[in-house]
Amino acid sequence: MERVFSVLLDDTLNKEWIPNLVEFEYLDQTDEKVGSTFRDVYNERGKEMEMHGVITAHEPHHHHTCEMSGKAFDLAVEYNLTEQGTTTTLCQNAEITFHDLPPKIMVVILYPMVIWMSKKQYCDSLRKLKALCEQKAE
Repeated sequence: MERVFSVLLDDTLNKEWIPNLVEFEYLDQTDEKVGSTFRDVYNERGKEMEMHGVITAHEPHHHHTCEMSGKAFDLAVEYNLTEQGTTTTLCQNAEITFHDLPPKIMVVILYPMVIWMSKKQYCDSLRKLKALCEQKAE
């Protein structure tokens, strides 16, 4: 579980498993992690999207939560890890809040496709994260 948590939070590995991430930097770091701020830049279909975030919860090896805000939407992401024997389970919860009405309407209209694409992207990113964790084990 410790290995998975360390890979999950290793900012030098983020670009290898977080979809479309091209830049990550801490703006301010606290020793206890909570309250640390950061900046992410994503490339979505050729357009750069910058988000600023803050770590809102951090329990080493078990729990990590952050909230990010960009021009189009806010994103809250929570990671919870549990262990059963030699198996670590990672559960991610994410909540998106759009700022403007048009994206909200589009999500409602295109909901089935958005869910399918999000699930596919989520599964792909977790497969990459799992591979990184397995590499660390070697």
